Formats: sequence, structure tokens, C-alpha cells
Amino acid sequence: MGSVLFFSSDRKGQYDLYEKAVDGSGNEELVLASEVAKYCQSWSSDDKFVLFMTVSNDSSANLDLWTLPLVGERKPVPYLQTEFAESGSRFSSDGKWVAYASDESGKNEVYVSPFRGSGGKQLVSASGGSTPVWRWRRQGNFLFRRRSRVDGGESEPEWFGTGNRRGVSLCSRPTPSPS
Repeated sequence: MGSVLFFSSDRKGQYDLYEKAVDGSGNEELVLASEVAKYCQSWSSDDKFVLFMTVSNDSSANLDLWTLPLVGERKPVPYLQTEFAESGSRFSSDGKWVAYASDESGKNEVYVSPFRGSGGKQLVSASGGSTPVWRWRRQGNFLFRRRSRVDGGESEPEWFGTGNRRGVSLCSRPTPSPS
């Protein structure tokens, strides 16, 4: 079984999204080009979506989160577009949740919100946080985040339980072997 990787490159002057087989076979494929920089963040476990972050070209350098469907028409869909900076987005292993960092409180905090469906976001950090990552442990699927320290560094990871069982792969996916 092979796998495919999404990556960002500025070879055309702006960071665009590309796809390439990990084993080096085939050519790189330009998947999404536009006038804003795009950075791959996470791949859904059902292989149907990629989360990516955009950085505006204006002086605000605003960060927003988008999804790119990988089936049907590959037309990007906004996930979070606000006046705040959202980054570090990650799908939960069941694809039902997205964890991300946002500075909407005045400092970076980690939030979790449903990927699709109803329900609002939930703050899962209260003393600052960035870099949310879902990981499988014996006790279940956990979300951890790094807390920002007063000196600007980052603390040790802090874990939050969520109760699922599968791991998540970040911007790479398995592809079927030729039969």
C-alpha cells in the first residue's frame, strides 16, 4: 500500500497546495492555487477532507481555516473565517471534531468544535495553548496542547481525554495498491 502527501510550496510565488506519492512515483500535482498562502494542517481519517490554514496578504496577516474536499469537485470551503488568528487545526481520529488554536481571547488558546453538524466550540485550555494534537493512548483518544509560558517558550504537553480509539494521520493518507 502506498501513500500520498500534501505539502505547501512557493515555487510559483505563493504557497500553494500540492500532492505527491510518498514513494516518489509520478509527478507532483498542484491541488490548490490562489493569491493567499496555504498550509496543510490535517487529513481526515475517512480520506475525504484536508484542513488547511490561509495567511492573508494584507497587513493583518490574518490566519483562517479551510477544508478541501478530496472527492468530487475540489473546491475549498471556509471552516473558520474570523478577525482572529486560527491555526494548528487537527481532525479528531473519528473526523467528528476539529481542534485548533485561536487568539480570540487575547492570547492563544485551544478550542474544539464539531467538524460538521451543530454545536459550538469548546475552550479546552484556560491558561494559554497552541499546537493541538490528537493521539491514541490506552485510555482512549486524547488531545494535547502546549501551553505558552510567560517567557515566550512552551511548556510540557498537557493531555485532555476525549474517548475515541483511532489515531490520526497528518496530511498523508493510504492509497490502495493496484490490483
